[in-house]
Amino acid sequence: MSVKKDELKRKNTLLQQYLKAIDTMLIISKTDKEGNITYVNDLFCKVSGYSKNEVIGLPHKIVRHPQMPSQSFQNLWNTLNAKQSWKGVVYNQSKEDKKYILKNIIFPLLDEEGNFIEYISLAQDMSEVVEKKNALRKEKQKLKDILNHVDSIVAMVSIQDKLLFLNDKFFEIFEYDTFADFKAKHECICELFQAREGYLQTVIDGSYWINYIVNNPHLEHYALMLDKHNNETIFSVTQKLIGAENEEFFVVTLTDVTSLHYAREEAKAASNAKSEFLRNMSHEMRTPMNGIQGMLSLFGKSLSSEKQKLYFEILKSSADALLVNIDNLFHFSQLENGKVALEVGAVNLVEELKKIASIVETENKEILFELQNDSQISECIKIDSLHLKQILFNLLNNAFKFTNLGGKVVLYASILKENAQRTTIRIGVKDTGIGIEPSLQEKIFESFTQSDNSLRKKFDGVGLGLSISSQLVSLMGSKLKLESQVAKGSDFYFDLDVEICQKGER
Repeated sequence: MSVKKDELKRKNTLLQQYLKAIDTMLIISKTDKEGNITYVNDLFCKVSGYSKNEVIGLPHKIVRHPQMPSQSFQNLWNTLNAKQSWKGVVYNQSKEDKKYILKNIIFPLLDEEGNFIEYISLAQDMSEVVEKKNALRKEKQKLKDILNHVDSIVAMVSIQDKLLFLNDKFFEIFEYDTFADFKAKHECICELFQAREGYLQTVIDGSYWINYIVNNPHLEHYALMLDKHNNETIFSVTQKLIGAENEEFFVVTLTDVTSLHYAREEAKAASNAKSEFLRNMSHEMRTPMNGIQGMLSLFGKSLSSEKQKLYFEILKSSADALLVNIDNLFHFSQLENGKVALEVGAVNLVEELKKIASIVETENKEILFELQNDSQISECIKIDSLHLKQILFNLLNNAFKFTNLGGKVVLYASILKENAQRTTIRIGVKDTGIGIEPSLQEKIFESFTQSDNSLRKKFDGVGLGLSISSQLVSLMGSKLKLESQVAKGSDFYFDLDVEICQKGER
């Protein structure tokens, strides 16, 4: 007997612990057969705001919220009277008239003969969870309302590529009436993409379209689609990953750029036509100019008087200037058409700069010229020597052109940083000339531009030298920069990151 008593005591102890655990976690109440409260636990009192003494003996409807439909309670009692447990959500009201929401299960307790003794309710407070869900739903609706007023198509796509939302703009452009209408026919907006090179496809280079956009943020992405009138429409496509309440999804924006695209194509065609015209014109003008220069050279040898020789020098100088302008037009047209390619080879930069300095000193003897070379520059670097010379001659010609007699022009090169494989060298031309207004310093690199257009009346040139130099420097992976002060001079320079090579290497 004592063994059975001990076992019964042990089981009773465990049962009390189970009940305590349940009592701690759940809101518990009991009622008699008429629905009057006979027991409530501490958590019931905490949530409802009533003390035990205030509710014991009263109908359970004391905590019923007015919004709770009466039909729900009818269903509840029908289920309990059928001697089955009832599960559902109940809206209750606290003593302070605050609404709280319970996830409820109610059991009918029966005696041995199946008669009702009482009812026990076990509930979990879901108020905070429901409030958060409602707040999230409201925020989503607010977001959708905002997106419906955006003048671009906006789609929400889950991480698993499930289409969650399309804004009103989509239905303005395409033939579908509602989101449900679209979803009945398609799983993905990408199914509307037209197969055309250069545009997004469902799968690109082995990647799904949205993953391709995510993995290539540096690229511009376009989709070609047919609108409700079967017209080809071009969209610029961007995406952003949004996270909310442990839920992540992509917001994909498709902006109609069809008009912009065709305008850009027309502008490109016009630019190509202009460049082709300039190229042909410069070529046609260069041929007779070569003949003129040849004849001038012969003609100059036959002159005897000083006056004739003076006129000849003026004529030859004008012809040389015209040929320079023709050559600049040709180079400009080549650059605009993307027909200029770098030819990188092994170069001794110091020696190349000395050759340039020698030519410049011979042609410009009335203005002080100085070459400043960093003695630590490697004897062999990989660079496009031909285009480097073109850049520097353009910069030097400008410097001498806009520097008064007695002024100074400097060609310089210095090391900024270097390791065993590569070196960064700053190359530039500075002068003590007229300088450039701060407001004009960016504009100076545009085609057919001088810092002051009135200077064309005083100096030769069509304003292409700096534009050509700037574009060539860009091809080399750098940027032509300028520091200038009016009446004090200018410094044009660029930094080249180049490979160090072995002497004798090609």
